[in-house]
Amino acid sequence: MAALWNLGAVGVYVNRLDRQKDAIWAEIDIIDATSTELHWYGSKSGRWRVSGTVWGRSNIDTLEGYADASTSRTFTGPNALSLDFKLIKSSSRRIPDKTDLTNECFSVELEMIVA
Repeated sequence: MAALWNLGAVGVYVNRLDRQKDAIWAEIDIIDATSTELHWYGSKSGRWRVSGTVWGRSNIDTLEGYADASTSRTFTGPNALSLDFKLIKSSSRRIPDKTDLTNECFSVELEMIVA
């Protein structure tokens, strides 16, 4: 069965997806004032963290290659999701499986920033 989610050419079986969006604020504390003055300067790009499963060491190598490169990759998924991201972190852990000696399964943690 094919993965519903893909980062570039790698199928990811997603277990968890977290999104974060931070605004940029300057806080100015004025002497003898009773409140903080806030100045909005914009916002940062969205940051997504994905946890899931990937089959095959070659797919782990590909993900690590995406982190080595400055190229954006398209992240696709259900409900017509298609966004370009920079992969800034790829972490993987092999999951032991004695039933399939021809392939390897990995738990992955990916961190991406909207390009």
